[in-house]
Amino acid sequence: EANPETSISEHSQYRDFGKDRLLPLLELAKELGQSLDLEVILNRMMDYLFQLLQVKRAVIALTDDGENFSARVTRPTSDMDSMSDVASQGVLKQVVASREGRIIEDASLDQKLRSNMSVVVSNIRAAVCAPIIVGDHCFGAIYADFPGRPRLYSPADLDFLTAFASIAGVSLVNARMTDQIRKTDR
Repeated sequence: EANPETSISEHSQYRDFGKDRLLPLLELAKELGQSLDLEVILNRMMDYLFQLLQVKRAVIALTDDGENFSARVTRPTSDMDSMSDVASQGVLKQVVASREGRIIEDASLDQKLRSNMSVVVSNIRAAVCAPIIVGDHCFGAIYADFPGRPRLYSPADLDFLTAFASIAGVSLVNARMTDQIRKTDR
């Protein structure tokens, strides 16, 4: 039985966000709700991600089948030729298939990841990845890492990225529906 003296925020998994993350997350939700241009939405999401997490590389990867990913936005853009230069395809596939986010504390200590050449070449150590889910559909994932630095991300970081991905998902669905309506009207 719930105690009426206990506030809802005491039970929230997001209570550890703090104002430094919660307020920008609310600003992001407001800003993305006002735009229906998919490219604008994706780029603004990436801007916010770099402001709110310790990130050196990131990708918003979308998929229709859970196997093949399209890197819709990557940062930084100058040194990336393919998805493997940004993120582990294996991690993306696992996160989308399980529909659960993942923290990689140190990829150099993970036997499966360590054997992946893209992980070694990209110097992936600490990474965090969350699925972009709306309803029953998983559209892809948001992946972020910091080359060369192990044990950087916490469960609070994963909670934040998961909330971030949820906001992103709704915005993506709205932008896609608007795009389909425009095409139909033409």
